[in-house]
Amino acid sequence: ILVPMARDMMKKTAEANDVPWERAARWIEEQGAWPEFSSCLEMDLPEYYRKAFHAYDKGNLEWRAAFEQEIASKAVGARNYPDFGSNGEDAFRSAFEVAFQKLGLELSSSSRILDLGCGVGTSSRRLCDQFPQAQSILGIDLSPYFIAVGNRLLELEPYATNLFL
Repeated sequence: ILVPMARDMMKKTAEANDVPWERAARWIEEQGAWPEFSSCLEMDLPEYYRKAFHAYDKGNLEWRAAFEQEIASKAVGARNYPDFGSNGEDAFRSAFEVAFQKLGLELSSSSRILDLGCGVGTSSRRLCDQFPQAQSILGIDLSPYFIAVGNRLLELEPYATNLFL
């Protein structure tokens, strides 16, 4: 009962902050034929990863979680940064970018960036924007569903030529 309630709460938060949950989820779902990953059940994954969490019965091992990952992040950002509304997630993520600048982080053209737990590549794509000179940015996630959606998003907006999920 808590899993559907958590998802409903995220959807209500999103919609109250002008984040178009249903429309955005439907859009990404319509962007291609999505393969079946039945072999996920055979993968050597941590036990917690196979359990219901983040409002999804199968955790991150299902399409709905992957289709809604960026939208859910926007809802959480709107909730945690209410002064920014639907741009709350951008306010959160830009804090890291500002921190990189304050630390004087510089990358050469031979630099490589690794984004562990990249989900559908939201942070990975932002890293591409911030560090276009990096030789490569590699996003890794345990969920093949998230990686498939992330790769499809890259195909639809192929500006990040140094990003691989």
